[in-house]
Amino acid sequence: MSNDQDLLSKLDNAVRNALGEAYGDLFDEAVVLLKQFNSDTGSTYSAASFDEFQARVVRGENLEGIPDSADSAFREFMLPKIVADATDIKVIRKLNRWLSDQV
Repeated sequence: MSNDQDLLSKLDNAVRNALGEAYGDLFDEAVVLLKQFNSDTGSTYSAASFDEFQARVVRGENLEGIPDSADSAFREFMLPKIVADATDIKVIRKLNRWLSDQV
């Protein structure tokens, strides 16, 4: 029984590491996007933690997939996932205004 739990624990860790690397690149891109948003809007919004960002992206990915980074929909997908205060209506409005100005 202990060996089975050990094996499951190692497999779980390996899967998390593999997924984390894939989402790590997206996290880095999203942080750059957030910095651009903050600079353009004179804001100082913080990034969500990596774990929160990853959870948000996975939920979105399951519903609609992740747009290609060259597609304008990529910004619309990523920015709400990286902003820590993504449920604050003032933040949402500011994000929407900025995104619509980017088109």
